[in-house]
Amino acid sequence: MHNRKKILALEGEWADSISHPESVQPALQALQQCGSIDYVYRRVARREDFFFYLEQASRSDDFAIIYLGGHGSKNSLQLGDSENCLTLEDIAEGAGDLLKGKMLHISSCGVLNVKQAAIEAFKLKTGVRFLSGYTSGSIDFIDSMLLDMAFFYRLQDYQKVGYLKNTMPVHYPGLCERLGFVMY
Repeated sequence: MHNRKKILALEGEWADSISHPESVQPALQALQQCGSIDYVYRRVARREDFFFYLEQASRSDDFAIIYLGGHGSKNSLQLGDSENCLTLEDIAEGAGDLLKGKMLHISSCGVLNVKQAAIEAFKLKTGVRFLSGYTSGSIDFIDSMLLDMAFFYRLQDYQKVGYLKNTMPVHYPGLCERLGFVMY
């Protein structure tokens, strides 16, 4: 078996209630059990926690994929309350080179619905290998989890970003179109 790409999953809060069960973690567990893909999962509600875990992960070459989940809107990832939102610029500024060489997937409504110049600035500042996620302003949680799982599974064998960018819409046309899946 070839070298698997480990995932660091940072998930924001989906609701105000501490007992709300919605989470991407079951999808990650399925990938681990069925696809032998290792992950570390952390719930983050504050900006400080987000950058703390990114810094922790940067100390190891183990994490090739950074998976960010939570509520989102155009250029804004919500971790907890409205004071704990991150724009692409905030992430780039706070992360510095912590994302260098990483594959970053943002699984949130519309966060990547931004101009190409913003994407290019983010990539230049962070040095990410690539950035992927959704442009649609309203995505279904289950649909996005299904596409995320397929994407992470296919990422394990990817050699060139262009190949994966072109094959995702072929294998999952309905989901990619409905969610506005993009890769840069």
